[in-house]
Amino acid sequence: RCVGVGRQDGCDTARIYRLKPWRYGTKQFLFASTWTSLNVYDITSPTSPPTAQLILPANQPWGQTPPTTDWDELQWDAAVADDYDYGIAMFQHYGWVSFKINNPTSPTGFTLKKAVRFASPDSGFRPTYARLFRGADGQWYAAGSYLNGTSSAVAIVSMGADASNPQVVKTFVSTEVGSTSELESAEIGGQWWLFAKRTNGVAIFNVANPANAFEVAALPPAVDFFVDAASARLYLLDAATPQRIRVVDIANPAAPVERSLISLQVGSYVGVAGDGNVVVAAKRSPEYDPVPHMQAFSVVDPATPVEVAAGELNLSAHPDELLADLAVLGASDGNARIYRAAYSIGSVTTLSATCFPDPPRLA
Repeated sequence: RCVGVGRQDGCDTARIYRLKPWRYGTKQFLFASTWTSLNVYDITSPTSPPTAQLILPANQPWGQTPPTTDWDELQWDAAVADDYDYGIAMFQHYGWVSFKINNPTSPTGFTLKKAVRFASPDSGFRPTYARLFRGADGQWYAAGSYLNGTSSAVAIVSMGADASNPQVVKTFVSTEVGSTSELESAEIGGQWWLFAKRTNGVAIFNVANPANAFEVAALPPAVDFFVDAASARLYLLDAATPQRIRVVDIANPAAPVERSLISLQVGSYVGVAGDGNVVVAAKRSPEYDPVPHMQAFSVVDPATPVEVAAGELNLSAHPDELLADLAVLGASDGNARIYRAAYSIGSVTTLSATCFPDPPRLA
């Protein structure tokens, strides 16, 4: 059996929205954004409780009356970068919070640096994703996407020397609702790039000069996507039917080249993630559906992907709940671990190294 499953102990019973792997030195961690808090897990033990949490008082620290009592509490996404001990989190209603990770090799908590709003708080504003990247000037920047019901935007924010005074340096605005949502950032060819999912496709931005960031390429629409910087590949979960995973070479991000297609079983797939040699597609479906909720592939050679596992990821989550996010990490024992967030449960699935033509790459 290639698949083993278990509950991610310590997760809040409230909704879990985003998962973000993070490495500091030789250690791996997992950030989980829940309804009211930002949690950090030391995944040396895959079912460990959170080692640090960031929880803000209701409707604080912006001090403005929201449409509902918990409006500003909703912690939606957090941006962290390997070997960088500062980050930024996005809360509902345009609330951005920069923070320092205390004792990053063994996190003990967070120091709140600054809470800011970059637009007038108005009913319906919702942040969606946040990511960090480094500009050509060597400084760190954050990119965040948000919607307000009639338009959408991506803001690029300077983190400053110690994340204590984030400042907007560039904003992309669209009048198309839902135009920009998911963001990823990656260092490829010695330079950082920003990837943004929009209604009409996935756009790639040159952000070497953050104040003058510009679009360099566009790819087909996707339900979900992720970037594997080490192999310079972009994986798109196709929005077309039947669903497939497009494997795109981005060694030159300004001139992406599609290399292969990975066929998926019938069903509605809503998430794709991977790390190194592993790509996982997860499907939303009722528990009684005989089609597996997960397919995992070895992509050592992306032109000839090898399916290594298909299994159940739903566990005890309500069958109608959406798959919120996925994260795949190679473990020191040679296995691959898949972390999955539904709206009310977190889980971890282990794929044995014996299932792979080549072992998963350690994250």
